[in-house]
Amino acid sequence: MMRRLVRFLWLVCLMALAFALCACQEESAPKARLDKETASAVVTKAAAGLHAPEAPAPAEEVEAAGRVLDAGNAIWRWADVAGIHAGHLLRQAEDYMRTWLLGKEPQRPAELDDRPAAEKAVWGEADAARLRDLMATMRRTLTGMEKLVTAFRKYALDDSIVDDGAQGKKLLRRLQDAHNEFSKARDALLVLVRDRSRQAEDVLLPEVTCDAPDTGQYFVRVRAANSDGYTQDAFDYYVTDDGKQYGMKCFYVQDGGKVVEDTYEEG
Repeated sequence: MMRRLVRFLWLVCLMALAFALCACQEESAPKARLDKETASAVVTKAAAGLHAPEAPAPAEEVEAAGRVLDAGNAIWRWADVAGIHAGHLLRQAEDYMRTWLLGKEPQRPAELDDRPAAEKAVWGEADAARLRDLMATMRRTLTGMEKLVTAFRKYALDDSIVDDGAQGKKLLRRLQDAHNEFSKARDALLVLVRDRSRQAEDVLLPEVTCDAPDTGQYFVRVRAANSDGYTQDAFDYYVTDDGKQYGMKCFYVQDGGKVVEDTYEEG
Protein backbone atom coordinates (compact mmCIF):
# COMPACT_ATOMS: atom_id res chain seq x y z
CA MET A 1 0.00 0.00 0.00
CA MET A 2 2.10 2.38 1.21
CA ARG A 3 5.30 3.91 0.13
CA ARG A 4 6.53 7.12 1.64
CA LEU A 5 6.93 8.94 -1.65
CA VAL A 6 4.04 7.38 -3.46
CA ARG A 7 0.56 8.62 -3.46
CA PHE A 8 0.53 8.24 -7.18
CA LEU A 9 3.09 11.06 -6.95
CA TRP A 10 0.21 13.33 -7.84
CA LEU A 11 0.75 15.29 -4.65
CA VAL A 12 4.26 16.06 -5.90
CA CYS A 13 7.38 14.79 -4.13
CA LEU A 14 9.24 17.47 -2.18
CA MET A 15 8.35 19.99 -4.74
CA ALA A 16 10.84 20.41 -7.53
CA LEU A 17 8.06 20.71 -10.04
CA ALA A 18 8.08 20.09 -13.72
CA PHE A 19 4.41 20.72 -14.29
CA ALA A 20 3.49 20.82 -17.96
CA LEU A 21 -0.04 21.36 -19.13
CA CYS A 22 -0.60 21.12 -22.86
CA ALA A 23 -4.05 21.55 -24.38
CA CYS A 24 -5.57 20.33 -27.61
CA GLN A 25 -9.03 21.62 -28.45
CA GLU A 26 -10.03 18.64 -30.60
CA GLU A 27 -11.17 15.85 -28.29
CA SER A 28 -11.34 13.45 -31.22
CA ALA A 29 -7.54 13.44 -31.58
CA PRO A 30 -5.99 12.29 -28.30
CA LYS A 31 -2.68 11.46 -29.98
CA ALA A 32 -2.37 14.81 -31.78
CA ARG A 33 0.90 16.74 -31.75
CA LEU A 34 0.90 20.44 -30.90
CA ASP A 35 3.05 23.04 -32.57
CA LYS A 36 5.59 24.61 -30.22
CA GLU A 37 4.01 28.05 -30.26
CA THR A 38 0.58 26.76 -29.22
CA ALA A 39 2.04 24.45 -26.57
CA SER A 40 4.17 27.25 -25.15
CA ALA A 41 1.16 29.56 -24.87
CA VAL A 42 -0.87 26.91 -23.07
CA VAL A 43 1.93 26.10 -20.64
CA THR A 44 2.40 29.81 -19.88
CA LYS A 45 -1.30 30.21 -19.17
CA ALA A 46 -1.40 27.10 -16.98
CA ALA A 47 1.68 28.16 -15.04
CA ALA A 48 0.10 31.52 -14.32
CA GLY A 49 -2.83 29.71 -12.70
CA LEU A 50 -0.69 27.61 -10.37
CA HIS A 51 -1.05 28.31 -6.69
CA ALA A 52 2.07 28.06 -4.59
CA PRO A 53 2.18 25.12 -2.21
CA GLU A 54 1.84 25.63 1.49
CA ALA A 55 4.99 26.41 3.39
CA PRO A 56 6.89 23.28 4.46
CA ALA A 57 5.94 21.88 7.84
CA PRO A 58 8.35 22.43 10.76
CA ALA A 59 11.25 20.00 10.88
CA GLU A 60 9.96 18.39 14.07
CA GLU A 61 6.57 17.73 12.48
CA VAL A 62 8.21 16.30 9.34
CA GLU A 63 10.36 14.00 11.47
CA ALA A 64 7.31 12.79 13.41
CA ALA A 65 5.42 12.12 10.17
CA GLY A 66 8.37 10.13 8.85
CA ARG A 67 8.37 7.97 11.98
CA VAL A 68 4.67 7.24 11.52
CA LEU A 69 5.23 6.13 7.93
CA ASP A 70 8.21 3.95 8.83
CA ALA A 71 6.35 2.31 11.70
CA GLY A 72 3.20 1.98 9.61
CA ASN A 73 5.07 0.25 6.80
CA ALA A 74 6.52 -2.26 9.28
CA ILE A 75 3.11 -3.01 10.77
CA TRP A 76 1.52 -3.28 7.31
CA ARG A 77 4.13 -5.77 6.13
CA TRP A 78 3.68 -7.89 9.25
CA ALA A 79 -0.11 -7.83 8.83
CA ASP A 80 0.25 -8.89 5.18
CA VAL A 81 2.36 -11.91 6.13
CA ALA A 82 -0.03 -12.80 8.94
CA GLY A 83 -3.04 -12.53 6.62
CA ILE A 84 -1.50 -14.80 4.01
CA HIS A 85 -0.60 -17.39 6.64
CA ALA A 86 -4.10 -17.31 8.12
CA GLY A 87 -5.56 -17.86 4.66
CA HIS A 88 -3.31 -20.87 4.07
CA LEU A 89 -4.38 -22.39 7.39
CA LEU A 90 -8.05 -22.02 6.61
CA ARG A 91 -7.73 -23.37 3.07
CA GLN A 92 -5.95 -26.48 4.40
CA ALA A 93 -9.19 -27.61 6.06
CA GLU A 94 -11.56 -26.22 3.42
CA ASP A 95 -9.75 -27.97 0.58
CA TYR A 96 -9.68 -31.28 2.43
CA MET A 97 -13.40 -31.19 3.24
CA ARG A 98 -14.13 -30.43 -0.41
CA THR A 99 -11.74 -32.90 -2.10
CA TRP A 100 -10.67 -35.34 0.67
CA LEU A 101 -7.08 -34.60 -0.35
CA LEU A 102 -4.71 -33.24 2.29
CA GLY A 103 -2.18 -30.69 1.10
CA LYS A 104 1.22 -29.89 2.52
CA GLU A 105 1.30 -28.61 6.06
CA PRO A 106 1.42 -24.79 6.09
CA GLN A 107 4.72 -23.49 7.42
CA ARG A 108 4.75 -20.58 9.82
CA PRO A 109 6.66 -17.65 8.25
CA ALA A 110 9.65 -16.52 10.29
CA GLU A 111 8.58 -12.89 9.75
CA LEU A 112 5.65 -13.41 12.12
CA ASP A 113 8.06 -13.67 15.03
CA ASP A 114 9.64 -10.33 14.10
CA ARG A 115 6.82 -8.42 15.73
CA PRO A 116 6.67 -4.67 14.97
CA ALA A 117 6.43 -2.26 17.88
CA ALA A 118 3.61 0.22 18.42
CA GLU A 119 5.37 2.94 20.39
CA LYS A 120 3.49 5.66 22.21
CA ALA A 121 6.12 8.18 21.10
CA VAL A 122 5.21 7.51 17.47
CA TRP A 123 1.46 6.86 17.53
CA GLY A 124 0.30 8.62 20.66
CA GLU A 125 -1.04 6.83 23.72
CA ALA A 126 -4.53 5.94 22.43
CA ASP A 127 -3.54 4.72 18.96
CA ALA A 128 -0.51 2.83 20.26
CA ALA A 129 -2.69 0.98 22.77
CA ARG A 130 -5.23 0.21 20.06
CA LEU A 131 -2.56 -1.12 17.71
CA ARG A 132 -1.05 -3.32 20.40
CA ASP A 133 -4.47 -4.71 21.27
CA LEU A 134 -5.30 -5.51 17.65
CA MET A 135 -1.94 -7.18 17.02
CA ALA A 136 -2.36 -9.21 20.20
CA THR A 137 -5.76 -10.42 18.94
CA MET A 138 -4.23 -11.35 15.60
CA ARG A 139 -1.40 -13.29 17.25
CA ARG A 140 -3.78 -15.09 19.61
CA THR A 141 -6.22 -16.14 16.90
CA LEU A 142 -3.41 -17.11 14.53
CA THR A 143 -1.86 -19.35 17.19
CA GLY A 144 -5.27 -20.90 17.76
CA MET A 145 -5.68 -21.56 14.05
CA GLU A 146 -2.29 -23.27 13.91
CA LYS A 147 -3.31 -25.59 16.75
CA LEU A 148 -6.62 -26.35 15.04
CA VAL A 149 -4.85 -27.20 11.78
CA THR A 150 -2.52 -29.55 13.67
CA ALA A 151 -5.59 -31.29 15.12
CA PHE A 152 -7.26 -31.31 11.72
CA ARG A 153 -4.27 -32.94 10.04
CA LYS A 154 -4.11 -35.57 12.75
CA TYR A 155 -7.79 -36.31 12.15
CA ALA A 156 -7.38 -36.40 8.35
CA LEU A 157 -4.40 -38.77 8.51
CA ASP A 158 -5.99 -41.18 11.00
CA ASP A 159 -7.45 -43.96 8.85
CA SER A 160 -9.10 -45.50 11.91
CA ILE A 161 -11.59 -42.64 12.10
CA VAL A 162 -14.63 -43.23 9.89
CA ASP A 163 -17.25 -40.58 10.62
CA ASP A 164 -18.14 -39.18 7.21
CA GLY A 165 -16.28 -35.98 8.02
CA ALA A 166 -18.15 -35.12 11.22
CA GLN A 167 -15.09 -34.16 13.25
CA GLY A 168 -13.59 -32.40 10.26
CA LYS A 169 -16.68 -30.21 9.90
CA LYS A 170 -16.51 -29.23 13.58
CA LEU A 171 -12.83 -28.35 13.31
CA LEU A 172 -13.47 -26.40 10.12
CA ARG A 173 -16.19 -24.32 11.79
CA ARG A 174 -13.83 -23.50 14.64
CA LEU A 175 -11.17 -22.50 12.11
CA GLN A 176 -13.64 -20.28 10.28
CA ASP A 177 -14.68 -18.58 13.53
CA ALA A 178 -11.04 -17.97 14.46
CA HIS A 179 -10.29 -16.65 10.97
CA ASN A 180 -13.25 -14.26 11.17
CA GLU A 181 -12.00 -12.87 14.49
CA PHE A 182 -8.49 -12.58 13.06
CA SER A 183 -9.74 -10.79 9.93
CA LYS A 184 -11.79 -8.26 11.90
CA ALA A 185 -8.75 -7.35 14.00
CA ARG A 186 -6.51 -7.19 10.93
CA ASP A 187 -8.95 -4.99 9.01
CA ALA A 188 -9.23 -2.58 11.94
CA LEU A 189 -5.44 -2.50 12.25
CA LEU A 190 -4.93 -1.65 8.59
CA VAL A 191 -7.60 1.06 8.63
CA LEU A 192 -5.92 2.76 11.58
CA VAL A 193 -2.45 2.51 10.00
CA ARG A 194 -3.78 3.74 6.64
CA ASP A 195 -5.55 6.75 8.13
CA ARG A 196 -2.56 7.82 10.21
CA SER A 197 -0.21 7.29 7.26
CA ARG A 198 -2.35 9.49 5.03
CA GLN A 199 -2.16 12.24 7.63
CA ALA A 200 1.62 11.85 7.68
CA GLU A 201 1.79 11.98 3.88
CA ASP A 202 -0.11 15.27 3.91
CA VAL A 203 2.71 16.68 6.04
CA LEU A 204 5.50 15.33 3.83
CA LEU A 205 3.89 15.85 0.41
CA PRO A 206 2.53 19.36 -0.06
CA GLU A 207 -0.28 19.80 -2.57
CA VAL A 208 -0.31 22.07 -5.59
CA THR A 209 -3.52 23.37 -7.15
CA CYS A 210 -4.29 25.45 -10.22
CA ASP A 211 -7.18 27.36 -11.69
CA ALA A 212 -9.59 25.29 -13.76
CA PRO A 213 -8.51 25.43 -17.42
CA ASP A 214 -10.79 26.02 -20.40
CA THR A 215 -12.64 23.22 -22.20
CA GLY A 216 -10.21 20.98 -24.08
CA GLN A 217 -7.72 18.15 -23.84
CA TYR A 218 -4.85 18.45 -21.38
CA PHE A 219 -1.72 16.62 -20.30
CA VAL A 220 -0.20 16.84 -16.85
CA ARG A 221 3.31 15.65 -16.00
CA VAL A 222 4.71 15.27 -12.50
CA ARG A 223 8.45 15.02 -11.94
CA ALA A 224 10.20 15.02 -8.58
CA ALA A 225 13.77 16.11 -7.88
CA ASN A 226 15.83 15.87 -4.73
CA SER A 227 18.52 18.20 -3.40
CA ASP A 228 21.19 16.31 -5.37
CA GLY A 229 19.41 16.99 -8.66
CA TYR A 230 18.20 13.42 -9.17
CA THR A 231 14.84 13.36 -10.93
CA GLN A 232 12.10 10.75 -11.01
CA ASP A 233 8.95 10.77 -13.12
CA ALA A 234 5.73 9.42 -11.68
CA PHE A 235 5.09 5.76 -12.51
CA ASP A 236 1.94 6.47 -14.49
CA TYR A 237 2.33 6.88 -18.23
CA TYR A 238 0.39 7.96 -21.31
CA VAL A 239 0.78 6.28 -24.70
CA THR A 240 1.35 8.48 -27.76
CA ASP A 241 2.49 7.74 -31.30
CA ASP A 242 6.06 8.01 -29.98
CA GLY A 243 5.53 5.42 -27.24
CA LYS A 244 5.04 5.62 -23.47
CA GLN A 245 5.37 9.04 -21.86
CA TYR A 246 6.13 8.38 -18.19
CA GLY A 247 4.92 10.69 -15.47
CA MET A 248 2.09 11.86 -17.70
CA LYS A 249 -1.69 11.74 -17.58
CA CYS A 250 -4.18 12.96 -20.16
CA PHE A 251 -7.60 14.35 -19.34
CA TYR A 252 -10.42 16.35 -20.88
CA VAL A 253 -12.21 19.35 -19.44
CA GLN A 254 -15.71 19.11 -20.82
CA ASP A 255 -18.45 21.71 -21.07
CA GLY A 256 -19.63 22.51 -17.58
CA GLY A 257 -16.20 21.86 -16.08
CA LYS A 258 -16.42 18.08 -15.76
CA VAL A 259 -12.99 16.43 -15.85
CA VAL A 260 -12.63 13.02 -17.55
CA GLU A 261 -9.39 11.05 -17.71
CA ASP A 262 -8.28 9.67 -21.07
CA THR A 263 -7.38 6.04 -20.44
CA TYR A 264 -5.57 3.62 -22.69
CA GLU A 265 -5.74 -0.16 -22.55
CA GLU A 266 -2.74 -2.01 -23.91
CA GLY A 267 -3.03 -5.23 -25.84
